[in-house]
Amino acid sequence: FCFTSRLLAIFSLFLYLLFFFFLFFFFFFFFFFFFFFFFFFFFFFAICVSHLITQINHLLFHPNIGFVQIQMNWICKVLLVLFIAQVILGHDHSHDHDHDHDHHTDEAASQVTCGSVVKLRNLKYNTRLHSHSVTYGSGSGQQSVTGYPKIHDPNSLWVIKGAFGKPCRTGTPIENGAIIRLNHLSTGKSLHSHLHKSPLSGQQEVSAFGDNGGDTGDNWKVVVEGDSHWMRSSEIKLVHVDTGLYLGNTAQKYGNPIPGQMEIACIGKASKEAQWQTEEGFYFPPDSK
Repeated sequence: FCFTSRLLAIFSLFLYLLFFFFLFFFFFFFFFFFFFFFFFFFFFFAICVSHLITQINHLLFHPNIGFVQIQMNWICKVLLVLFIAQVILGHDHSHDHDHDHDHHTDEAASQVTCGSVVKLRNLKYNTRLHSHSVTYGSGSGQQSVTGYPKIHDPNSLWVIKGAFGKPCRTGTPIENGAIIRLNHLSTGKSLHSHLHKSPLSGQQEVSAFGDNGGDTGDNWKVVVEGDSHWMRSSEIKLVHVDTGLYLGNTAQKYGNPIPGQMEIACIGKASKEAQWQTEEGFYFPPDSK
């Protein structure tokens, strides 16, 4: 029994010594290999840098000997290529997440949101949706809405609000299919339509209305082409919810007292006259809530 115990103890000691030997050999080889690699890498890199500095010195301070071609041996070329590749790949990798973040941030910042004050441009006639204190001489007699050809006029600014009786929080992105109101900034009245005939083309009249708080005739459905949300670059159509007709700029022009301004009416076709895009304005950033 005693002899067997001694054999087991000796065998265990042998295993421990063998284990520590292999562990020591592994770490020694590991550190020696990396020390050797980095030593020779920086050694040859220093030689290449010294070689380049010498060549540049000839070019800058000894022009009388003519052009000196920069020559590198194959080791310098390999090291230079590896160094440049590491710099480029490291730079690209570090900016991958930043690029994705910037892309999503820019996309969100381009969304049209509730509470924003915007100008709407008609894509066929290049006019801005416009209103003023001039009333119609026929039809409803309400405040007139026109297509104005000039850009710099505050009467072309409209505030985006929620549907009648359903206010929306400032900064809420406008989704495709959302119901909104457009409130005229200067006069406080809402873009409105009803069954009166428009004065020039005889189509459905569009006015600015809201002395008594407005009604469902102020509601417009946003139809966005190609996007899930209303973006600043989006081409949109505004559908009058009560009647199903499109907000459009007709080819008719007014005379006095608003000469040159074009008729805005609700039309039955989703034609180019009914396509709009946001232009100048004050845009609230999207609400993250």
